[in-house]
Amino acid sequence: MKRKMIGILAWLLLFAAPVHAQEEEPAVHVFVDGEQVVFEYSPILEQGTTLVPFRAISEKLGFEVSYRVENGEQSVTAVKGAETVTMYIGNRIANSAGGRVLLEQAPRIEHDLAYVPLRFLAEAMHLEVQWDGEQMAVGIRSAPAQEGTAPEGKEAEQAPEETGA
Repeated sequence: MKRKMIGILAWLLLFAAPVHAQEEEPAVHVFVDGEQVVFEYSPILEQGTTLVPFRAISEKLGFEVSYRVENGEQSVTAVKGAETVTMYIGNRIANSAGGRVLLEQAPRIEHDLAYVPLRFLAEAMHLEVQWDGEQMAVGIRSAPAQEGTAPEGKEAEQAPEETGA
C-alpha cells in the first residue's frame, strides 16, 4: 500500500506543475577580425536585428564608452577618434556623425547591461559588417571600411531578413 501511495504521489507531482516548452532563439556568434567575442550574456536576435552588450563589444572594438543618466533618460556613447555614436535606452533614435538615425530596434537593458543594435554601432564607426545566416554569425572587420560606406539610416530601410546583424 505504501508503494502504491508513493507511486500515485510521484505521478501527481509530475503532472501538477505544467511545463512550458520555450522555443529558444538560435545562438548568434560575433567575430571581430576572425576572433569570436565571448559575451557574459548572449547576443539577442530580434526581428532581424542582433543586439549585443554595449560595453563588451565597444571595448573589444577599441571604443571609449560611457553610460549616462540625465532627467531619467539613459544613454550610451561610443567614441573613437573623431567619431561618436550615442544611443538612448528604449528609444529608436540614435545620433552619429551622419546625424540622427532611426534604428530597427531600440537599445534596451537586459541582465543589467545595455544591449544595442550591433550593425548600426559598427557601421556608424565605419567598420565592415557581414552576416552569415547559415552559421548565425556576424563578422566585423575592425579596419575601417572604405569611404562612403557610413550608414545614413539604411538599417531602417533594409528588410530584417537581409540585415541579420
